[in-house]
Amino acid sequence: CGAFASSLAISSIRDAYYKGPMTETPADALERALQWASASIFYAKQEKRECDNMASTAVALSIVHKYAYIAYAGDSRAYLFRKGFLTRLTTDHIQEVITEKGEKRKVLERALGIQRETEIDVLRVTLEPMDRILLCSDGLTDEIPDENIEEILRQSPNIRANMRSLVHLANLRGGHDNITLILVRIRSLPGQ
Repeated sequence: CGAFASSLAISSIRDAYYKGPMTETPADALERALQWASASIFYAKQEKRECDNMASTAVALSIVHKYAYIAYAGDSRAYLFRKGFLTRLTTDHIQEVITEKGEKRKVLERALGIQRETEIDVLRVTLEPMDRILLCSDGLTDEIPDENIEEILRQSPNIRANMRSLVHLANLRGGHDNITLILVRIRSLPGQ
């Protein structure tokens, strides 16, 4: 059910983002697209009774001119790697709870499909040439702390090598969840 939810989220966000009015801002288009995806998952689980708890975290990026627009819900993250330093741009929408057995457990406060509508956070970042933006699932960040991600990105400007190293390290450290990531490098910007 999780794979179905994430696949539906991807297709819904992509399709909805490009179907809005031409006067819409990129931030509004991303928020609308994630809301559309949330509704799509919510209604799909009404028909798939075996997937009653189906939901998906999401982080989406749109680059327009010199700005990166990022919309997200859940614990999928966006990072900015600039001049050798990594900055987390997003805040996880999770709460840690203690189970009856005394174990710590993450509970998502927000995700697409939990309800028909969910609160979406949207932010805008001014880009610089040679910035790298990393979008990733918790399958990566649960296994690799931010300082190790930064270290790997410092080792090489090659984004394919960076992605291979990140996935390899996450798997070496357990790979307990799906590891999804996208890494974008900004080569140049309009007017620069």
